[in-house]
Amino acid sequence: HGVPLRLGHPVIRSQLLRPLALDMHPGEAHDIGSAPVTHRPPGLHIVTVPLEESGISWNVNGLRACLKKGFLDFYRQEAPDFCCLQETKMEQGQADVELNEGVLEFWNSAEKKGYSGTAVFTPHQPVAVAYGMDKDRHDHEGRLITLEYEGFYLVCCYTPNSQDGLKRLDYRMEWEDDLRDYLMSLDRHKPVV
Repeated sequence: HGVPLRLGHPVIRSQLLRPLALDMHPGEAHDIGSAPVTHRPPGLHIVTVPLEESGISWNVNGLRACLKKGFLDFYRQEAPDFCCLQETKMEQGQADVELNEGVLEFWNSAEKKGYSGTAVFTPHQPVAVAYGMDKDRHDHEGRLITLEYEGFYLVCCYTPNSQDGLKRLDYRMEWEDDLRDYLMSLDRHKPVV
């Protein structure tokens, strides 16, 4: 986690009507139209979003540590339209995150310091922003950010682990059901990325 690599095909663009998400293992080749993808940094997912915009979703496993390993250089080089981060383990302002000029930052941090958390970086001003899924049971760990745009919703999600011995399995299953309901409620209005 946290070590950016130069990607062979860093952004996949698609003219699909619905967004596409890729979850590949390093070394596997996947052919999406004419754009094969061969590798990615651990925890990094390349996604396409409507309107030919690019996106990166990355479990950074602690953004402060990732910043020390070249995250900002990687971000500036790739300059994605949307960068969704999971497991940031920090609050906004706990480290200098000097992004490209004009980039907006949206952070959802856990109440417990140094735990979970999500962030989205984008130069595109959303119509609306929501933190969490409006369910008190789920909205204290900073796991969900939803940006609404004219033609789609962008959702950055960090799903809870069921932990050793499956201690949180019941909670995880409840999360899955509630997240599915939340995403389906959004999808009734416009596509969800």
